[in-house]
Amino acid sequence: MRIKFLLKISGLCLLILACVSIAHAQVKKITGKVLEKSTGLAMPGVTITVKGKSTVTAANPDGTYSISADPTKDVLVFSFIGFKKQEVPIQGKMNISVSMEDDKSDLDEVVVVGYGAKRKSEVIGAVSTIKAEEIADVPAPDIAAALRNRIAGVGVSVQSGAPGATITLNIRGASISPNAGSGATAEPLYVIDGITSTSDQFEMLDPTMVEDITILKDASAAIYGASGSKGVVLVTTKKGKIGKPKLSYSGYYGVNDATRKPEMMDGYQLGLAYNQSLDQQGFANGNKYFTNSDLQYLKDHPVKSWFDEVWRASIQQKHSVTLSGGSDKMTFFIGGGVQNDGGNYIGTYYNRKFSFRSGLTMTFSDALKADVNFNVSYNKKYSDIDVTPGDQNFMTALITVPQWVPIQINGNPVYYLGGTNGTTTIKNPLAQINSGFYNLNQAYSYTLNTALTYTPKAVPGLALRFQIGQTGNWGGSEKYTAPYNSAVFKMTGSNALFYTDTITSYKAGIAQTDARLANSYSKGTSYQANITLNYARSFGKHSVSALVGGEQSASNSDGQSVMWQNQLVANQTDYWAFDQTQFTNQGRTKAEAIKQSFFGRVSYDYQKKYLIDAVGRFDASSNFATGHAWGFFPNVGVAWNISEEPFFKNSKVLSFVSYLKLKSNVGLTGDDRTLARLWQAKYNVDLVNTGYLFGSGNASQGTLNPSQIPNPDITWQKKRTVDVGLESSFFNNRLTFGFDYFHDYIYDEFDKNIDQSFPMYAGFVAPTINHEEHHTYGTEFSIGYNDRITKDLRFNTSVNFGFSSTYISQVYLAAAKLWSNTNGDWQYALGTNQKVWNSGNIGLISQGMLKTQADVDRLLKQYPNYTIYGATPEAGFLYYKDENGDGKIDDSDMIPMFSKGTDPIINLGLNFGFDYKGFQLRTNMVANIGGKVFYDSKALAKPTQYQNVPKFWDNRWSPTNPDGLFPRIDDPGAGKTSTFWARDATMIRINNMSLSYGLPATLLQRTGFSSLRIVLSGYNLWTLVNPLGYKDPYSSYIYDYPTIRTVSVGLNFGL
Repeated sequence: MRIKFLLKISGLCLLILACVSIAHAQVKKITGKVLEKSTGLAMPGVTITVKGKSTVTAANPDGTYSISADPTKDVLVFSFIGFKKQEVPIQGKMNISVSMEDDKSDLDEVVVVGYGAKRKSEVIGAVSTIKAEEIADVPAPDIAAALRNRIAGVGVSVQSGAPGATITLNIRGASISPNAGSGATAEPLYVIDGITSTSDQFEMLDPTMVEDITILKDASAAIYGASGSKGVVLVTTKKGKIGKPKLSYSGYYGVNDATRKPEMMDGYQLGLAYNQSLDQQGFANGNKYFTNSDLQYLKDHPVKSWFDEVWRASIQQKHSVTLSGGSDKMTFFIGGGVQNDGGNYIGTYYNRKFSFRSGLTMTFSDALKADVNFNVSYNKKYSDIDVTPGDQNFMTALITVPQWVPIQINGNPVYYLGGTNGTTTIKNPLAQINSGFYNLNQAYSYTLNTALTYTPKAVPGLALRFQIGQTGNWGGSEKYTAPYNSAVFKMTGSNALFYTDTITSYKAGIAQTDARLANSYSKGTSYQANITLNYARSFGKHSVSALVGGEQSASNSDGQSVMWQNQLVANQTDYWAFDQTQFTNQGRTKAEAIKQSFFGRVSYDYQKKYLIDAVGRFDASSNFATGHAWGFFPNVGVAWNISEEPFFKNSKVLSFVSYLKLKSNVGLTGDDRTLARLWQAKYNVDLVNTGYLFGSGNASQGTLNPSQIPNPDITWQKKRTVDVGLESSFFNNRLTFGFDYFHDYIYDEFDKNIDQSFPMYAGFVAPTINHEEHHTYGTEFSIGYNDRITKDLRFNTSVNFGFSSTYISQVYLAAAKLWSNTNGDWQYALGTNQKVWNSGNIGLISQGMLKTQADVDRLLKQYPNYTIYGATPEAGFLYYKDENGDGKIDDSDMIPMFSKGTDPIINLGLNFGFDYKGFQLRTNMVANIGGKVFYDSKALAKPTQYQNVPKFWDNRWSPTNPDGLFPRIDDPGAGKTSTFWARDATMIRINNMSLSYGLPATLLQRTGFSSLRIVLSGYNLWTLVNPLGYKDPYSSYIYDYPTIRTVSVGLNFGL
């Protein structure tokens, strides 16, 4: 028995060995050489793979290669960045040489368009795509910031330069009614790998793990119906590719500092200004003045500003590692990253982000494939100073403290009363750091995204796909406001404003009774599932594709915020250390929502010349009541590829035109993003303000107070879009030109304007309704050029710009506000050009400055009763045009200052790139030409003995400086918006730049690396033309957290 068994085993082994030998005999070594078609030179580094298999190699420095393949049936694939991919069947040949051709056209590029993909040449809508590798080297705070000025029609807004500051995208100037109520947003819809996501999840993306980002700007977003009216941002993350496992690292180490620090008056300058202010107000010499000896003391003993005491350069660093590879049966991608943005204040202040992404694609058969993706992100923000990214109060305190007030003396933080009148306790940051204050915010989220795709061979072109994703998130914060004392010092000087080193007492910056512990949390889960059936076939000259699908999503969330006050046990930050009678429940929220959708798309083209695309989507949202929950959002687009016409191809006159397509579409999109269940009445339970119920004796009962008046008719906000465009390229695709004209009609906007007509004694606010309407017209242009100048030098550039205008066609007019003919009560929003009729363009028309008494006399001779905000004109005052002819200047004389508005004539986003051998230079710039910009209102505050002002006020009018650029300090109209404070808004800035060097293939072979690149890059680098020199153009106010410049050195390599 054993012998028979061994014979069977031996026979089986021999059979297996024979099969392996036969299979091995079919695999041969294929050799060849790769050349560049235009020059005939060898091309090292070209990737050669066997199609459908994991076998891969790269061309040697001399262009030669060797790869194992089956010459009877295998196909070799040759690929290299910037060149057209080639697939070459072996067909028995043992030596195959190829010539690679420059790929100046991206028309065959596949673009994600929603529940599918199309070739770029077949896309009809206004769609823009950017490869993540184009922004991967930018040391920006997040992926949204790196998109600034790169895509026509896409705006980027940055809250401030602080770590963790909010950065938002806006598509084609999307807006909401000023009275839309909370819940409404102007942000686009974010979709990551087919799953609807939040802006926070988008901001947490690591560019090194993203393949590309596609922006749907017009009604092509109708395929997403719900929430598509503000545009859609589609993100495709990286997937594994067939080949041996490849390990990649990308990281940088950078330094963050202010692009421009606020320049304030030093102590001597402020002392002089204050004395002049007293003189101009008619004070006699007294103890308020700085004497000559005081001024000399300020000259000889400069005090460092509080801002300079606490500001410092900080470190920003980012590191990510990815591993990918696989076979024709399974590919994988794993990546993890960490980014740390340090704050610029002393103490501990940072924003840290951790991310992990993984994906697995399994091919079970030619017909069945599965995708599984799992992603986790974690964000931690911490500060031991009471400051938040959008908080101006802390910055205001730092820079307005007069520079004769030290922040500390002999290590003791100084107690200071500041503000306009010296009555506000200014929190000393050194004291606060030492007190134990902290503010901790944490957030994490995960997404599990799976999909199964079935493409039966029996029905060519048919694909059935089921996708389901689940997302969970949690966020929490803890803020401890600790008690602390600051030292009060003996004062000296004629006006008792100078400090000695003698401590007289201590005062509470934060009293023990005001110490607080605040905790909050929020959590939520959501799922989204869709099933689609797609069919695509070509029949001779006709191509047809059809998609139908259904989707359902649901989410729930809850959160709570509580606070304890009056710390009873020192140095303890648990809740029990606080007065339990001072506990406050600051709010409890719970929400749930559900959406259901059915959608479809039909596409047809004839010879790729005439294209038509029709989309329809039905959406139902639980945000609206029965009868109003469903909305239908259609879109129809047509295109004509003129360059495919025989008359065009055969024309010698038009031979310089490589590609020309006209396109147009019209459609409807919707938005349900507002507060949940506005159709239901809501009440607050009040257990404090109780009442009596009949039959309950003397016991008082809790009460219910209405918090929301329901609107059972509320429904979808809608946007009808008409878009007409042109896509073209010239001179063998070297030059590209794109144009789009669009008209957006937004109606049934979420609106609470009617609330202004409700009398205050009504006791409740008006419900949100669908009412406001507005129109936006615009054009977008994009121009690009890409060419190889010499054998080793390649140059590319692009510019994008656009124009737009908005007017409101329907809005509630609040009759109660038609009270006086001043700006605040004007109802100018209806039917006017919003570029002209907006609060930023309403002001006084300045006639100049009264520099001498003779100027004053001439003015009063012409207008004897002329006053400026109640004051008789004096030398050093600004004077204005009396628009209403009443002889006095006040807010009634404010009108639109500039007939064409204040917006720049043109906003240009420019990109330049050079490639020379292993060197790459990439530059992104912005240029705003024309328009008007104003000195910000906070910079126009008047100096006092308690409040410092910007240094530009040193060039003010005074009897000794009658030609000063700015008015005297006590000018009654100086703080008013007027044409005097307007400047040409032309601004030119280098947003970011990167210079990299990649090691050539000859050196890489010796190192063992598949790639190695060194990168020097910068973000917010230089402002070449700044209309307002006292602040950065990206800062709205001088008191904002400064705009941050980052300069970094990075390293990328692959193994």
